[in-house]
Amino acid sequence: MSEAVDPYKRIIGIDPCSRGFGYVVIEANGRLLDWGLTGSGSRGPSDLLHVLERIALKYGEIRLAVEKCRPGQRSKYVNRLIQRIVSYAALSSIECVLCSRHDVRRCLGLDESATKHQIAVRLCELFPDLLQILPHQRRLWDGEHLSMNVFDAAGLAVAAMPWFPASEI
Repeated sequence: MSEAVDPYKRIIGIDPCSRGFGYVVIEANGRLLDWGLTGSGSRGPSDLLHVLERIALKYGEIRLAVEKCRPGQRSKYVNRLIQRIVSYAALSSIECVLCSRHDVRRCLGLDESATKHQIAVRLCELFPDLLQILPHQRRLWDGEHLSMNVFDAAGLAVAAMPWFPASEI
């Protein structure tokens, strides 16, 4: 028997990186409520936890989604940030879901060879508001655009919502 979905429950996807972090807030019914990113001027872990506290107060009952990383997949700094998010969630009695990149691709109906840009394009189909920050597909010699952290966060949030209507794309 499936559990009834609370339409007011929200999920926050968080994607930290060495230059800041991206986040999204999605309602259980799939509506994008909020998104944003911080740049290199952020104060690191304290800024991240401050944003999480602010969002939790604003949106009530939430679930957090962060990346489940393999050893060596992300930098030590980012791994520490993810550990702080998980610890913050535990201390605040907030459910925290760890999702892999494989989970994101599978949830969006993409194969394992899908690039980050292809994932971002699929997320724009679900959330047209994100089109305004979709960067051009990067060339091999380009660095990753900071706005990709918002798409990574959105992918994590969608993957942490097993009832999400991604199959309706």
